[in-house]
Amino acid sequence: MLKISFKELFPPSFLLINTLALINLTWFVIQDVFQNIPYVAFFYYFSIVVSGFIGIFLLREKLRSRNNLLYVTLIGALSYTIFSFTLENGLIAIISTIVIGASFGLTTPIYLSFSAVYSEIEKRGRFCSSLFFFTQFFIVANCGLLRTLNTLIVLLVMAGWKTANAIALLFCKSVMGSLKTVPHMKNAIRGRLFFLYFVPWLMFCLVNYIEGPIIHHFFGNEIFQSYLMMGASLAGVSAFLGGFICDFRGRRMAGILGFVLLGLSYGILSFFYSFDIVKTFFIVIEGIAWGILYVTFVFVIWGDISEGDDKEIYYFLGNLPFLLSNVIYFFAEKFKIAEIIAVSASFSVASFFIFLAVVPLLYAPETLPERVIREKELRSYVEKAKRLAEKYS
Repeated sequence: MLKISFKELFPPSFLLINTLALINLTWFVIQDVFQNIPYVAFFYYFSIVVSGFIGIFLLREKLRSRNNLLYVTLIGALSYTIFSFTLENGLIAIISTIVIGASFGLTTPIYLSFSAVYSEIEKRGRFCSSLFFFTQFFIVANCGLLRTLNTLIVLLVMAGWKTANAIALLFCKSVMGSLKTVPHMKNAIRGRLFFLYFVPWLMFCLVNYIEGPIIHHFFGNEIFQSYLMMGASLAGVSAFLGGFICDFRGRRMAGILGFVLLGLSYGILSFFYSFDIVKTFFIVIEGIAWGILYVTFVFVIWGDISEGDDKEIYYFLGNLPFLLSNVIYFFAEKFKIAEIIAVSASFSVASFFIFLAVVPLLYAPETLPERVIREKELRSYVEKAKRLAEKYS
């Protein structure tokens, strides 16, 4: 399945899994620490986005050096430590969260590109589904554990995890030199292929995160926390379904299926939102759809489109809607959108726009090579023919 041995694969995979999990877990901690000043969570994600642009525009070549990645990672680990001992000093704690976010923004696009560098295109979906499963497992397993610990201890543990990234970097063979560089970002996004996949992903992220505060208000805080954990668990498991569809039916089919499932779940919820069984149905279907869409649009698509080009740019731009949607969530919550819009109306609108997001995918070319699809179909026909022959022989 992979271009390299497991021994060579483990360090970069650990870097990616640990980084994605830490981004989410840090956000949870920031929300707990700064309950009275929620805009800190906005600064955290904003710093990830801004530093990501700086890394892509100004420091792309420099960040391909293991030593420079090591420095950035260790600065992030030090910031967690400073954060842990300055919880009572609001200004220093806020600056620490911004630096932590910047350390993620500078390094994550490179780590995401590992999912394409270390996998073959015809098996990328299954490889990336494994990465996502372990990321979700790491998040869910540690959420419960971290809630039982003192905040200072939690941040020190995170500093240790960040330091573990630095250690993993020491065992990574440099692959950045094998990545091609395009002269300007516009060269990476000039093709219609990028936009036909980017636009539906952008629409989905915006709609989903605008709906976030409404769902929170609708379910109530206790059920909403369970909803997040259950959704994350289901997404991790359903990622394997997404990876299988990506590799055997195509990336476009996986995207369409994910959007259709989400659109149906919101549509049914808009009509029968008062029934508990419908709420459960919504949580299950959304978790499954998230697993499919996350594997497809966070990992696989941008790796396919970036074949022969600068992968960090594609991965950063492709995941920009996901990062910006967290900022949208902050403003939707701040302006109490859940108290302004009726529940049934908001779910109906969400369903409409998610189904609308399918339209660009209908015109998008398949990024999985046609020869791969034909070979897999042929192997399937041959296997069926063999079974029939054995049955009637």
